[in-house]
Amino acid sequence: MAGFQFNWGTPSFVSPSMLGETGMPGIGGFGGGSPLQAPDLTAPVTPGGVTIPSPTAPGGINASVFGGGLGMNMDTAKLALSGIGTLGSLWGAFQAANLAKKQFNYTRDVTETNLANQLKTYNTGLTDRANNRQIVEGRSAAETQAYIDANKLTRYGR
Repeated sequence: MAGFQFNWGTPSFVSPSMLGETGMPGIGGFGGGSPLQAPDLTAPVTPGGVTIPSPTAPGGINASVFGGGLGMNMDTAKLALSGIGTLGSLWGAFQAANLAKKQFNYTRDVTETNLANQLKTYNTGLTDRANNRQIVEGRSAAETQAYIDANKLTRYGR
């Protein structure tokens, strides 16, 4: 096993069924041979230097233990279901965002309408009171209009 030293114990990716008579992966481990048997040099070597014995060799392991890849297997099915679930979640979030936008626009329209109605009601009452005072107190039309203009409400910024 070039490149690895297992002097701290068995790494987490090695299961007990992979260990040979020595209790250590490597010689006599993956291949299931005797502790003095040399490793299979024709087996593929991963970038980390771990030799993976052929699954057809006596006592060999299935290479899917190290990642089976895509195909007709449970890992692919789980990946596909996870992807479908993610797409569903994204669609739901998109729909929720659209609903929130519609609710906000509706609430804003109702609020603006209510504010416009309240402003109109206040200004109408102000004009009625000013016109009544003009008659009772004998003020001029110019004074009444100046009073209305000074006290009427408008929307901020408009």
